[in-house]
Amino acid sequence: MLGMHRSGTSAIAGALAHNGIAFGDSFIELQGDVNEKGFWEHAELVAINEALLKELGAAWFDPFSLMTQFEQGWRPSDALFGRMCAFLRHPEFADAQQCGLKDPRLSVLLPCWQQAMSYMGDEACYLLMNRDMDQVARSLQKRDQMSLLLGQLLWGEYTFSAEAYTRNLPRCWLDYEAMLANPGAALAHIQLQLSLSTTASADIIDPSMQRQLSRGSKNSRVTSLNVLADKIAAHGEQILEHDWSHWHAHYRDELASAELWLQTLVTDFRTLNTALVASMHLGESHSLALATIDQRDEQLALLQQQLGVLGESHSLALATIDQRDEQLALLQQQLGVLGEQHSIALDTLRVRDAEIHRLNEQLQEEGEAHGYAIRIVEQRDVALNQCNLEIDAYKQRIEDISQVLEEQQLHLNAIRAHPMLHWFINRFVTKL
Repeated sequence: MLGMHRSGTSAIAGALAHNGIAFGDSFIELQGDVNEKGFWEHAELVAINEALLKELGAAWFDPFSLMTQFEQGWRPSDALFGRMCAFLRHPEFADAQQCGLKDPRLSVLLPCWQQAMSYMGDEACYLLMNRDMDQVARSLQKRDQMSLLLGQLLWGEYTFSAEAYTRNLPRCWLDYEAMLANPGAALAHIQLQLSLSTTASADIIDPSMQRQLSRGSKNSRVTSLNVLADKIAAHGEQILEHDWSHWHAHYRDELASAELWLQTLVTDFRTLNTALVASMHLGESHSLALATIDQRDEQLALLQQQLGVLGESHSLALATIDQRDEQLALLQQQLGVLGEQHSIALDTLRVRDAEIHRLNEQLQEEGEAHGYAIRIVEQRDVALNQCNLEIDAYKQRIEDISQVLEEQQLHLNAIRAHPMLHWFINRFVTKL
């Protein structure tokens, strides 16, 4: 989206956004009552463009040396170029079939972005938005306190740059007055010329902007700008079918001859702009100070209420302190008693410690005696086991003897059963 500041680019960008073109979500903040429906300028895109202008030693209101630097082969730093490529793959564009880049600075910085888009393999088509030179200058004068001549020169620089950088590329020309007169037809024209897959809904374009059409144009001190403005007014949408090179060359020649007073215009506006920005910051600071004072007053009233509550709480606290002092005195008395009892307990503890020491020594002695007794018992157990073994042996011998006696008794009984044998034994054995 190319075009000078205050040329209606925000209105047509909003319409395209509502028709499926993705411009992202993180837009710059609104500025008072300027473009109340939004600028549709991605904050990162604007930040990158400001960084490009800083590297180029230029500003949005001082772009007059940029084309010469680009013709001399100027390229952004590697870090900034990487940031540009990263922005082209921003997550907010991930699901979009068609993306839009909108920032008036693109008109004078387009070669940088064409390099980035080529590097990333992207294809682009261009919408060149134009508004009457005098209307743009007056709008800038109202918004930024800019001189009409500088506003006209900026309109020429942005317009000539946008045309030169898009020559022989897919592009479409849209006039501000035509957009306001018939927004639907304007969108349909864009869709047809750029082959955009959008629906022609133009509800976001405010027809009340028509109020600015009643004022006529004024001639500029720069002849080439008057020529271009007349050509645009005469040819309308077909202006891109004409050769701009000789108009552009004439403009560059006039610009070169006006370098002294041009720099004076830029310097004066830079000084004025710095003062306006400082004034705005001061106004914001003053408003913030007033709001802070109101907030502090509310806080003070609340603190006074809290102070009253704290006073009551303080009185209660003092009474509680007196009560606690009495309790403390009683506790100190009890502590004295406990101290005496503690001393007695310590003396008793020392006596008990001495007795425990004595008992430990006695226990150690009896432990040694007990160990000796255990060894004697073990010896006696061994002797007892030996005795048991011997007793078992004696029992076995007694059993054997008893068996022999039984056998002898059987023999005696057998002898008694034979009288002759009994007589013989009594006679001879007795003698024997």
